[in-house]
Amino acid sequence: MIAGEVHVLDAYCPHLGANMAIGGVVRGNCLECPFHKWQFSGENGACTKVPYSSGSVPAAAVKKWICHEVNHFIFVWYHAEGDEPSWYIQSRKELEGGAWRFQGRTELLAACHIQVPFLSLYSMAPIRMTVRRYLTFLFPHSHAYIGVSYV
Repeated sequence: MIAGEVHVLDAYCPHLGANMAIGGVVRGNCLECPFHKWQFSGENGACTKVPYSSGSVPAAAVKKWICHEVNHFIFVWYHAEGDEPSWYIQSRKELEGGAWRFQGRTELLAACHIQVPFLSLYSMAPIRMTVRRYLTFLFPHSHAYIGVSYV
């Protein structure tokens, strides 16, 4: 293993089903289960160490996912039929070099009951109908505007 190489394994231990994403520890190149300290290789998912035994359990393995680290993100490949990746995300020199960067965020906080935003959509129904009628008047033969929802 090269230091800093990314590996992605299934989160559940095949021994007793412990969630290794909660309390699991990375030791060297292995993911250690929080329950009984079994260790699984990041390279292939095989069990490499059982602390209270002299060997390991080769049949006990976790699935290793194909992953790709690019543009400061880790992407995991999933295919319903288990096929290998047919394409990879290309690296952007602007992202890798830092020329492009995140400039802030937009956040809306509303101090209200959880149903209020949805109820306000219904109260806007007359406005939506007015906009729909207006667009239908302007473009009487265009069906593109009639089916659009103006929420």
